Amino acid sequence: LVRDLHLSALTIGIVESAAAIGGLMGALLTRKLANLTGEGPAIIVSATAMMTTAFCYPLASLWPAIPTLIIGGGFLYASLVIYNVATVSFRQRLCPPELLGRMNATVRFLIWGTIPIGAMLGGILGHAFGAITAIWIATFLGLLALLPVYLSPLWRLKKLPEADSV
Repeated sequence: LVRDLHLSALTIGIVESAAAIGGLMGALLTRKLANLTGEGPAIIVSATAMMTTAFCYPLASLWPAIPTLIIGGGFLYASLVIYNVATVSFRQRLCPPELLGRMNATVRFLIWGTIPIGAMLGGILGHAFGAITAIWIATFLGLLALLPVYLSPLWRLKKLPEADSV
């Protein structure tokens, strides 16, 4: 943002703060989306929105950066919050209470534990091809995360199962 898009620290702070309002909107819209689409499809819709609106970052190098980052980031943060609320609620409903700690630790390890690997690969790509190209590559590769969601039975689950129904 600083080197390639020539944004100041103040501008970045304002842009990110404005985009973060999308996260608040996502929190307000989660239940409405689940009621509209069903609980399973809400996960699919929010995952799709999250992975596609992530393109706002590389697109900011081609389009006017500030509005692209604010609008795209707002939708990204909204869909991220909706996805997190929907999936965490599902996991907590499905998992027996005595296993919640282990389940949560395992999920966090799998998700957060891959971040250093992605950071290292991003650094290698950035060094080899430049930051913007690395972000384009990462964003396209991020779309692969949708495959398990699309191939899951979530499409037909209007109401996600509870622990006692499995």
